[in-house]
Amino acid sequence: FAFAMVAYLVGTIGAALASTDSEGASVRRLASGAVALGWLLHGVGIIVLAQADGRLAPVNLAEYLLLFGWAVIAAYLVVGVRGGVQATGLILPPLALLAVGVGVALPTPAATESASRGGAWFVFHTAAATLGMAVLSLALAMSLMYVVLDRALKSRRRLVLLARLPPLERCDRIGYQALLVGFVLLTIGIGTGIIVRRVVQARMLVMGVKQFSPILAWVVFAV
Repeated sequence: FAFAMVAYLVGTIGAALASTDSEGASVRRLASGAVALGWLLHGVGIIVLAQADGRLAPVNLAEYLLLFGWAVIAAYLVVGVRGGVQATGLILPPLALLAVGVGVALPTPAATESASRGGAWFVFHTAAATLGMAVLSLALAMSLMYVVLDRALKSRRRLVLLARLPPLERCDRIGYQALLVGFVLLTIGIGTGIIVRRVVQARMLVMGVKQFSPILAWVVFAV
């Protein structure tokens, strides 16, 4: 994961430099390539960790953050690189870098009973919740860009960064679509998580950090 973190850092710095340079096409390509390489290395690390532990889904906060960071970069590669919304490189790679850094620093306790007995339900729950959080992170990034662009246009500021931001309509459209998809995935993830806890441990909900974060995000976006 260390190499992936370095790649994400290089991508973040490159995106920042490109945003202040009107002729930053080559820098943007370098930044995007670094993030893509980091994403591949990150994925390999997750696979190796899963094989070493003999399970597919993360069972603690550290592993969840590692998977969440990978999913955030996947969203960036789809929307930011292939979709041409390069300004997301100023938000999503740093977020993934933070998640991976915290995940690496945290201790990794042994697998819980729900992980060993939850089976396919546990894997599905984790995948849905993690993807939901990642897509909602994309929605948040688009909302931030919308606010920055809207205020800059109203104040008639001329900044190089504004040329890197998509039009307000596109920010709003992508953000709204990401919000809908992410909210649905997160709802499914929370619902299946309750089912897993109920079936495996005969409890409806156990409030740890890993469980509290998706619920808090669901409440915030629902409001």
